[in-house]
Amino acid sequence: MHRATRWPTTLLATAWVVGGCASTVAGNPQAGADRGPLSWGPDLTEAQLAGVLLDEPQINQIMGSDAMTVINRYDRTPDDAGGTYSDPTCAGAVFNTVETAYQGSRYVATRGSEWSEPGAHFTHYVDQGVVSFHSGQDARKFLSASQDVWRRCVAKHVTYTPKDGKPSTWTIRAPATRGGVTATVVDKEAGGGYTCSHGITAKSNVVIDVSACSYRVADQGVATVSSVVNAIAGKFPT
Repeated sequence: MHRATRWPTTLLATAWVVGGCASTVAGNPQAGADRGPLSWGPDLTEAQLAGVLLDEPQINQIMGSDAMTVINRYDRTPDDAGGTYSDPTCAGAVFNTVETAYQGSRYVATRGSEWSEPGAHFTHYVDQGVVSFHSGQDARKFLSASQDVWRRCVAKHVTYTPKDGKPSTWTIRAPATRGGVTATVVDKEAGGGYTCSHGITAKSNVVIDVSACSYRVADQGVATVSSVVNAIAGKFPT
């Protein structure tokens, strides 16, 4: 969920009809065990990254929409657009694929795209990002470090102040891990129920980092963002 374009003036009320998400602790997978998160396969090159991102029909199907289109594509980890965070260490818990979180991790390349319905009054929003590393071990080190950060940031209020525009403050809920996907909900304070679910995992040498936002989604949002992460993982070569 990137800073410049994510926050609509008004969201249309909606509910995602997706099952709840229980909390379990993921173990260490065996190489080539499956196509899901945390499984091992061939390392992806930079040229292959865009190919594992979901397309328009897949995004709309998971989000329960028929009108979402791509509004932005990016080929580098987005910077902070000249803005500042009240707690930079927690920026990566609130926002996906943010440079503040990936800085110093020795990542190789990034591909991502943002999706919503047309106009300022959209109902759903998704930012899907994939970030490659030199090895699967490096990707898992980043995942583990991110999980630690998310846990330390629970209940913290993180304010992002853009260079031009109004600041926004987000509160981070406790993350849970299921099926190799760690996910949390971040609530926009004074946002009228606007929440984003943030999911992250690693597969091969890539970190999959996704945000999905809507109105009063709570646990359904966690299940939805996990579905996006799992669908991306399923597109990796074997």
